[in-house]
Amino acid sequence: EAEAEAEAEAEEEEEEEEKGKEDAIIRPDCKPNVVAFTMLLKSYLIECDARSAVKLIESMASTSKVSSEDGDNDISQCARGVGIDSRALNTFYRVCLRTGDVSSAIQWTGTKVYDVLDGTSKLLLAKMYAQSFRQDLLKQEIDSMQTSIDDCLNGRGVKDGLKNGVKERQAPTCLFWKNGECQRGKMCKFYHDPNVKQKVPERREMAQKYDCLSQMYGCLARLEANIALTLATDKKKKKSIKACLKAIKSCEKACKQAREANEGSVQGEEVETVEEDELELADPHRRNLFRNTNRLELERDMVRLKDIVSKEDGDSSSSSSSKDTTTTIDDCFSRCLLFTSKLGNVLLDDVTNTNINNRENSSSTSELLFQELENSLGLNEVFVKEDDKKKRTEKLRKRLKKTIDSKTGHINFKKLFHDVHKKAKEGNEICLEVAAGNGEWALAQAAASSSSSSKNNKNKVWIASELRRDRSCDIFNRICVSKLQNIAVVSGDAFRLLRESIPPNSLHQIFINFPEPPHHSGDEKSRNDKALLNKEFFVAAHMALKKKDKNGDGGGGLTIYSDNERYMHTLAKMISGLTVDDDEIAFESEKSYGADELSDTIEASFENVQGVRLYTGSAPGKGSGFETYEESFFDRFWQAGSRIERYFMVFSKR
Repeated sequence: EAEAEAEAEAEEEEEEEEKGKEDAIIRPDCKPNVVAFTMLLKSYLIECDARSAVKLIESMASTSKVSSEDGDNDISQCARGVGIDSRALNTFYRVCLRTGDVSSAIQWTGTKVYDVLDGTSKLLLAKMYAQSFRQDLLKQEIDSMQTSIDDCLNGRGVKDGLKNGVKERQAPTCLFWKNGECQRGKMCKFYHDPNVKQKVPERREMAQKYDCLSQMYGCLARLEANIALTLATDKKKKKSIKACLKAIKSCEKACKQAREANEGSVQGEEVETVEEDELELADPHRRNLFRNTNRLELERDMVRLKDIVSKEDGDSSSSSSSKDTTTTIDDCFSRCLLFTSKLGNVLLDDVTNTNINNRENSSSTSELLFQELENSLGLNEVFVKEDDKKKRTEKLRKRLKKTIDSKTGHINFKKLFHDVHKKAKEGNEICLEVAAGNGEWALAQAAASSSSSSKNNKNKVWIASELRRDRSCDIFNRICVSKLQNIAVVSGDAFRLLRESIPPNSLHQIFINFPEPPHHSGDEKSRNDKALLNKEFFVAAHMALKKKDKNGDGGGGLTIYSDNERYMHTLAKMISGLTVDDDEIAFESEKSYGADELSDTIEASFENVQGVRLYTGSAPGKGSGFETYEESFFDRFWQAGSRIERYFMVFSKR
């Protein structure tokens, strides 16, 4: 009772704190501006609250009074007529991309935002078009970006937005413009002196445009590959493969042009004199680390895609007839469960204003999952043939309904992996990766443990869990292209999935690779209420993992792999003291031999942290559940930033 009262008091304090923030914004003496409401949009981005973001952006762009549901002044009323700039628009697009609300983003591509669209806006739109199979709209954005680049090459269009602002000297001087960094364009209400030179060189502007163009071509290449390998008939497959290879070539060309323009801009810049402690931030090479890493990742992905498509083109008959692969996108859709990305008390987005608190109603749950496939992945764009659209739609609806247990609301893994289960002589081992990113690691494990590549088939099936909808859609596309049947993607909050959707005692292993700490320092004292890895999460993980048998064998395992030693110390201390069911210790630290050990009798190097073995110097090996060693994007990204030390812990359910 004391714990319940303390929890209730904490919730009340949090509600009062949030209400205080909103009250501060709508105070009569607090004049609203686009910067303040852009920050509010960023908070909706963190919360993955698309509905509030749509309401706010509509109010910002509106010139008429917006009706309030409760009749009182609220945030939307206060934002009325503030206007939007490129930063506000791009933040809104990021909300739509992260939550999968593609339809809301498309509504904002008309003339009302034409003046504030920039390269980032076009890239975000291109990603959403590719994600939802809107091929024509994606090509339009590519043509638009190419036109913008051509204008720049002809001396037009470079930093046109910076030439806006107020021309008359009666307005106060724009301090950002004075410092050479104003990017508000037409939204800027201050004076722009035409004699002040801006710091951003034209070559860097060109590098940014080429980077955007290369990303767009990458989106087109992935879309064409998906169509070629899962949708196109034999007659159209050659055409789709040819279009894919052409897009890959254009992507590689744009990457090269971006690199050349970026190197020229960095070498040609005049670096101002800075203090020693500011040198790291002033270094242009450090500022471009993230962009360069993304470019390398894109080139790497294009090499992978070219290899897959070329093999399909050269020997389509053998790859399509494999017993362990699927060539239909319908089956891939059935293994893509899109729960809500919003952090809240609901598990699914309330698309149809249906009360889904009753977990026994599997039909409503499956129907909402179906609607999310339509909204985020362009299901209607895929089912274009009128003659078989109804048949395919009904079949997918039935498959989704069977996947959600009608009594418990849990995922039925036998139905989710229907084809794999039919072939398996014994039960499947179910493995879950939490925060799977783009799914690169999970796909590699699924490929290594599939019956076609594993000599000692363990009948392992893999679930890639990811909160962000855009990353979940990337995983879906990788599954389609790979044709693997033993992997599924489940989008949503991992904690709620473990607690509400995954049956107790069902998972064989849980993997957490490169978890994000509550704070960049990784310090245990750092507070973040939205951090995923807390005691409640590990209790839910303990409940979902399989129990040990009578002989003490076969218990579910938990493996955590990271580059942050400080955060791993924090997690080790948390897990070592975790208790469940009448103060029983939840997890037991296990021995591991690492991935690079030559002998399976020599334990890897470790540090004892309150009874937990914290291993260092290598990646987890097969004894820790890793079927194969595969670098993830985050692994390569931190290596590029000179963070090369690796740490891992292995636990078993007691």
